[in-house]
This record gives sequence, C-alpha cells and structure tokens, in this order.
Amino acid sequence: MRRTIETALLSFGNYAKEHNIPIIANAGWQENSDKPCDTGSSIEELSKEFPEVDFSRVDQVWPEKNRNSEKAKKYWYTKESIMQRGEDVLKEIEAKVWPEMEDGKAVVAVSHSGFLRAGVTGWWFNNGDYRIFEFEEREVKEGRPTLKQITGVKGGMGESFETPAGLGGDLPEAAVGGLSVGLP
Repeated sequence: MRRTIETALLSFGNYAKEHNIPIIANAGWQENSDKPCDTGSSIEELSKEFPEVDFSRVDQVWPEKNRNSEKAKKYWYTKESIMQRGEDVLKEIEAKVWPEMEDGKAVVAVSHSGFLRAGVTGWWFNNGDYRIFEFEEREVKEGRPTLKQITGVKGGMGESFETPAGLGGDLPEAAVGGLSVGLP
C-alpha cells in the first residue's frame, strides 16, 4: 500500500487537500501476489507515516495474504480470488460513488498494474501510465460491472500496450502446496 499511497499523494495530494477530497485507503486494490514486495505494512505503521490518508475502511484482514488462512482468501494469488476482488471494487464504486457523481467529476483509483490489468480492466498498464474508463449502462446491478475505456485517452509515460490483455490473463487457477499454479 505504501507505493500506491506515495503515488497518490505525489500525483493528487495537493489537489485533494485544496479541494477537500479524501484520499481513502482500500485493501481491495492491492497487488496480486503474496511476494514480500506485494504484502503490505500494518495500518498502524502506515497511518503514522501518512496521516492525510483515511485508513478507517481498510479490511481488518490487511495485510494478510497467507494461502493457509481462510479469512485472507479474497487476497490469495488465485484467479478466482483476484477476479472476485476486481468485481468487488468495481461494484463498490458503482453502487456507492457513481450514483452521486456530478458531471466532470471522476474517481481516481491508484493501484498496481497487475491487479488493474488482470482483475479490473483487462488492459495493460506500465509504470506511471493511466487510462480513463466509465461504466457501461446496465439495468440490473447483478454480476460484474463492465468498463468502457474512453477512446484515445491514455496518459502518463504512455508506454502501455494498445491491445487489451484480457481479464484473468495469466492468473493461477489454484494455490497448491504453498505455490500458486495454473491448472489445465
């Protein structure tokens, strides 16, 4: 979470402060793997380091990703868990934030390229790049919300591939014996 908070504050911190926009930490947007670089620090530690960030809604399971822990299942490095987490963060925005959005306003989610690509959008993101999406209109709010990329809008360093990667991509189907593996 530290890397994304630093990125959010460097990119949007002054604007957010000037316009009284909260910066809210959310464990749902964390990176996919359980490698040390993708396993977070404690909220107690992070809240001292970043007092301007609202940590009150961070899942109490944070930063647990242990594949032997059933309570951490939503954060496991498996296709099922990552795809469900992607659906959950989109539904949260769609249900709680999107209906109250005014024209010209946006939700900015600062996350990790692997999770954005495989769990949320199905598009490639290189470091520092961004893309802009909107929700497809839908009558029934069941299932995964569908995103539509705003054509021609891609920014940052501009090095992301122009072709979609596809949701789920190369994610492992299951975690076996401490290793995540793709099953046929």
